[in-house]
Amino acid sequence: MKKILKSGVYACVIALCFGCSPSRYISKKSNKLVNNIHAKADTIYFFNSDDYKFLWYYKDNTMYSFGITPYKVITYTPKMIKNIAISSEELKYYFDDSFDKDVPCFHRMLDGFGIEIYIKNQGTLNSSIDLDCLFSKKYDENSFPYQLQHALSLIFISEKPKFDKLYGK
Repeated sequence: MKKILKSGVYACVIALCFGCSPSRYISKKSNKLVNNIHAKADTIYFFNSDDYKFLWYYKDNTMYSFGITPYKVITYTPKMIKNIAISSEELKYYFDDSFDKDVPCFHRMLDGFGIEIYIKNQGTLNSSIDLDCLFSKKYDENSFPYQLQHALSLIFISEKPKFDKLYGK
């Protein structure tokens, strides 16, 4: 009887640990945030890596952003920023999912940093991204990479000097 009780307790502890995994929490919270935000905005951006996840959207020339960590969602102070309308053709170029994709800084890989865009009633676009490459190039101010650089420079304080240096701000 004692052996059965011990194994039952171990099984319960193992089940509880799997039920509360950090990646599962982040996934559930991310999905819930996306569903809630789609009531306010059509396009939601999601940056992810092994260590951190950020979600943001634009409304009325303001960027709203959230950090998602295991067991906690952090709401950041909204930032005034011009929302740039990106054409679907440009997005298709950067988020091409073919095997021969050859877009600088936007790669078809499964590890490293990733960017996803949730477009209401249209689906999800995703790509791996090389941040060092992204912040080493100057882009047109009405382009998707510029908008991404600007947003990430506001989220990641360490990227702000690189962005400011590129654009003389």
